[in-house]
Amino acid sequence: MVRTATPDALAGLRSVVSSWARGVGLPADVLVDLLLAVGEAAANVVDHAYRSGPPGPLEVELGVRRRGRGRVVAARIVDRGRWRPSDVSERDRGRGLPMIRALAQYLDVVVNPTGTEVCLELAIP
Repeated sequence: MVRTATPDALAGLRSVVSSWARGVGLPADVLVDLLLAVGEAAANVVDHAYRSGPPGPLEVELGVRRRGRGRVVAARIVDRGRWRPSDVSERDRGRGLPMIRALAQYLDVVVNPTGTEVCLELAIP
């Protein structure tokens, strides 16, 4: 799904993620973790990716995959903006990626000149 990276888009994104998760039968605890992780990554796009211009695209892809003997829910959150390193003076910020890292069994953040891509996986018990 693609949305414009605005604060108003985040509530709609949560609704779409919830509906998708229920549709594929994710357990409630995995749904909560997925909403937190995807919501935080998407909020980072809204807050940071397009600071120097108008809001751009926020892309979210979701899927269920086999991983080893189990299954995972995979999420990919992509923007086409610019990475903005955290400002050390913003002491009340900067907890999003550590939170995602604590929830996910896999997290990868790729920054390149065309944007930022966050890929994460949550185990499905």
